[in-house]
Amino acid sequence: MSEAFYIIDGHAYSYQAFYGLSTLFSPDGKPTNAIYGFLRMIYKLLDEKQPQYLAVCFDLPSPVFRNQIFEAYKANRKEMPEDMRSQISTIKEVLKAHPICVLEKEGFEADDIMATLAKKASAKGIDVYLVTPDKDIAQVLQEGIKIFDLKKNLVLDARAIEEKYTIPASKLPDYFALTGDKIDNIPGVNGIGPKKAAQLIQEWQSLEHLYENLDKIEPEKVRKTLEKYKEDAFMSKKLFLVQDDMPILFELEDYRVQKRNIEKLLPLYRQLGFFSFLSEILEKNPIQKDAFARKIENQEALCQLVSELNQQESIILAIEDNSESLCWSKKIYSIGFLWGEKAAYIEFDDIQLNQKKVLEILYPILFQGPKKSGYNLKSIYTSFAIQGIFLMPLGFDISMASYLLENSEKTLEHLSLQYLGESMNFSKENKSECWGMHLNLLKKLEKKLSELLSERRLDPIFYECEIPLIPILSEMERFGILVSRQNLEIILQEFREKSYNLEQKIFQLAGESFAIKSLKQLAYILFEKLQLPKSKKTKTGYSVSIPILEDLKKYHEMPGMILEYKELEKIKDFYSEKFPYMLHLETSRIHPQYFQNKHSSGKIVSSLPDMEKIEKEVSVCCIASPEHIFVKASYNQPELRILAQFSHSEPLLEAIEKNIVVPKDDLYLWIQEHACEYKEVQEFFDESIQKLEKERYLTMITGRTCYAHDIISSQKDLKRNSQEAHWKALLEGSLWDILKRAILRIDQKREESMFSFFFFASITNALIFEVLECEKEKFIGLVRKEMQEAALSFLPLPVDITSGKCWQDFFQKST
Repeated sequence: MSEAFYIIDGHAYSYQAFYGLSTLFSPDGKPTNAIYGFLRMIYKLLDEKQPQYLAVCFDLPSPVFRNQIFEAYKANRKEMPEDMRSQISTIKEVLKAHPICVLEKEGFEADDIMATLAKKASAKGIDVYLVTPDKDIAQVLQEGIKIFDLKKNLVLDARAIEEKYTIPASKLPDYFALTGDKIDNIPGVNGIGPKKAAQLIQEWQSLEHLYENLDKIEPEKVRKTLEKYKEDAFMSKKLFLVQDDMPILFELEDYRVQKRNIEKLLPLYRQLGFFSFLSEILEKNPIQKDAFARKIENQEALCQLVSELNQQESIILAIEDNSESLCWSKKIYSIGFLWGEKAAYIEFDDIQLNQKKVLEILYPILFQGPKKSGYNLKSIYTSFAIQGIFLMPLGFDISMASYLLENSEKTLEHLSLQYLGESMNFSKENKSECWGMHLNLLKKLEKKLSELLSERRLDPIFYECEIPLIPILSEMERFGILVSRQNLEIILQEFREKSYNLEQKIFQLAGESFAIKSLKQLAYILFEKLQLPKSKKTKTGYSVSIPILEDLKKYHEMPGMILEYKELEKIKDFYSEKFPYMLHLETSRIHPQYFQNKHSSGKIVSSLPDMEKIEKEVSVCCIASPEHIFVKASYNQPELRILAQFSHSEPLLEAIEKNIVVPKDDLYLWIQEHACEYKEVQEFFDESIQKLEKERYLTMITGRTCYAHDIISSQKDLKRNSQEAHWKALLEGSLWDILKRAILRIDQKREESMFSFFFFASITNALIFEVLECEKEKFIGLVRKEMQEAALSFLPLPVDITSGKCWQDFFQKST
């Protein structure tokens, strides 16, 4: 079997990669979608085809010799997007770092270079595969030279081209001299189509021979057309003809595929944020592991460990638990500690002491002692709290620090690759090594991220706001919210009745009953029976996707009903099938998880279940414990007031106070529609967008930053979406920064024992508490005072408060 040489059209596949991946940015905010997509394609080719030789050919931005023949050659093509142009040089840089041979030549196109290389390599008996989606290069196909379509994983030879065009591949320049090529702005002969061009070349073999026998061409109309556009025809052939004899020095060994140059690639991958590539390299080339943790196996060693830890100011703490489980079923399987240069771990399944005794001995260290740092401290805190141990004091949370730095949640593996260039490919068999490497990695990340927080001046927000929130959110998860199973069943029955009634209306409109959930039957009703405009046809029939149904609403009322029915069925299925499993069997309480680092604005969100969804759909099911009542507190039109504060708009603030301004649910849409009515708001909006494009971040009212790398995109939709998302984040994030301060102030009053009992029941777009009913009025006064004072450092915000025995009561008038 002969060796293979794959020659890649770098220009064409850079375009494919750029438009194939929409949003991808390096850690420093530069677009990388074309680079990543292109490299992924290269690595797929190397893995699957394993070529012996490889080259990548590029066009240069300067004019080529074809522009001298025809100035308007390719003049109809849009300019390369700036986002893509900036990535081409980096693609070449990474390829050269491999090393993979990169070729480009002034005055010529990638096709010319590819054809020349193919001819030279084939002459040496090498099988050549031209990797390109471009039809122009097909003219050079012959024995030993083929096209490889990477997207379709398809090899095309000269015979396949002849079957497609009904002429030999070598005659394609003659064929396209007649048909022209709109993509490249090659004129051809106006009036000669593909079918006629193929007939003429079949009969006369070449353009030259055709014109030598022009007097024999029938009918007369075709002859006159050919005669009229003779100059265009010969010019078009010159434009389409690739140059396969370029002056290129060719040494076959220069193109041989080599082993990746790890030393050059690792820093490039880190710089670009290509952590999957980084991980692949590190897994195949693991770093030397020289960190180990001591295993604690008896009470004497455990007591010695406690003694050592008690002398430290701070320690790294990590646990192995069933972290995906619901709150009440959390279990700890092992614990790891790191202090100074030492590390130790305890496995509960393999120790002479039982877990209860171990935790009892560790209690002085966990409940007080040194500061505890780690990754995802809230999860660790909750796992210990379930065992009756409350971690104090808390130190550095790596996951929270990375979120503040980047406004997005990152896995520990990702952070390790990004900030340390290290993989977490630890041996699971060797527990000592695994724990040692893991704990040391946490130590290094704490050091690195701590430095970055200081550089960005985010320490106050981190230590004074986010870290103190951890115990409060954990308590909310553990205490949960009581659910009335009786009310839930009533709501479910209402959903069933609504669903049935809607189903009957749909059947009535259709004139027959059918399976609404069957895409095939639904398509038949909509497009065949009701004769609505047909959607795009797929392998399984006409599409009835949600966007299609939304579009069809303007033609008939049924698509709207179908959408309503689908949404109702989804809600019904959730509360009848999934939601019951989230209820504790004995207490009937739900225990949602709360997250500080999931939303770009800093908003606290929940899952298992999503409490905003619960409040909206089944609020009547959330009930207070006996002798208790819920209190819900929220700021009055806070985001609009924050906007007025940012823009220093007295007219807007006055309109808010007089209730003249009542924005829609979509505040950003309101701003777009009404900003022009308030001069200061419009000016602030324009200035903020300019600042966002220049600095790529917005600053919340508290000083916290929100990054927007995609704001510089040359793709209009992407840029507009980014502007909208980050404007929302600016106002919503500012609100949540204030709300978090209010939470901490109110919690402090509990610490001061001002009330018999209260706790934070939940957080949606407001603060929800459960308090003793006899202390409700006193508590409402406290909440109003503390929330107003939390906001007063930034702006005055009125507080609306409601109360009730169930969440449905919150919809009553505020007090």
